[in-house]
Amino acid sequence: MKIGIIGADKLAHLVANLIKNIEGLEMTGCYHCDYSLSMEFATYHKIVPYPTLEAFLKNVDAIVINLNTNNAMLLIETCLKCFKHVFVTEAQQLGYKNYLRLEKIAEESNVRLYSEFGLDHGFILEDIAKRSNDLLFINASHTYAMNEGICMRGLLPSFILQDINIILRLIKANVKKINANCWSFNQPGAGMLSAKLDFDNGTSCNLLLVNSGNYEERHMTLYYKTEIIQIDFIENYIKVTSNSDYTDGRQKTIKYALTPENSLMHEIKLFQLSVQNNLSALRSADDKYKSIKVSHLIEEKINHFTSSHIFYS
Repeated sequence: MKIGIIGADKLAHLVANLIKNIEGLEMTGCYHCDYSLSMEFATYHKIVPYPTLEAFLKNVDAIVINLNTNNAMLLIETCLKCFKHVFVTEAQQLGYKNYLRLEKIAEESNVRLYSEFGLDHGFILEDIAKRSNDLLFINASHTYAMNEGICMRGLLPSFILQDINIILRLIKANVKKINANCWSFNQPGAGMLSAKLDFDNGTSCNLLLVNSGNYEERHMTLYYKTEIIQIDFIENYIKVTSNSDYTDGRQKTIKYALTPENSLMHEIKLFQLSVQNNLSALRSADDKYKSIKVSHLIEEKINHFTSSHIFYS
């Protein structure tokens, strides 16, 4: 499959290096609205820089684009309408309505639309959690430093959508009920967001986001009957601790390193597989549609919460 890259930022370089090591993918060229950047990127990766989007699209079957690229939405829509498969990196802020509109275009063109949510490591957690089918509860907690409000423009911060995607992968059940609240504090941008998800299999999950303006922490803890799995997304590790009640009183801890490159490569391979097997990538290969939907429902809950008037500040 001939694949091209739109953009020339750091993530585009990472994607290009990964594509070189994936069997069955041929990176044929790149495009950027600034042709000088496109030439520099192409020289580094030994591919063709195309001066126009039209010329670029004539020579690729699929494209990779970062949602933060200038005019990204228009570029994605154009590529889909030109019958090109599209892999969108850092697509957390795509939004539910935009996703539905782009998905409709993809279906009409009979091409694949795949959204990557910022190295969510979900497949690593799936492998670790295979030995436990007794997941009871998930707690995700974030403290972050930003001057803007908790939820800008009515969209959740990107890492919350990453959390939701991981949670849905692991629980593999339908969301039965959602409760969400948002409070603002006195200092600019500070506040707290809380959401609780209840699933039809009895499992539940808490999401907590605090904007401190001072430091960052991002953790997720999975509580099983037999073990506790702790993920630190800042330090990039997963720690698995066995429950001493189920191991003759002996507690054992195993630590795994998170590797962002491996996570992104896994996502690209899923995209490749969805194209080859004519799958609807978002719903069949990864089911991220549900993550976007759940995120949208939380946003609606918060928008109707009376204390969230500084929510958009």
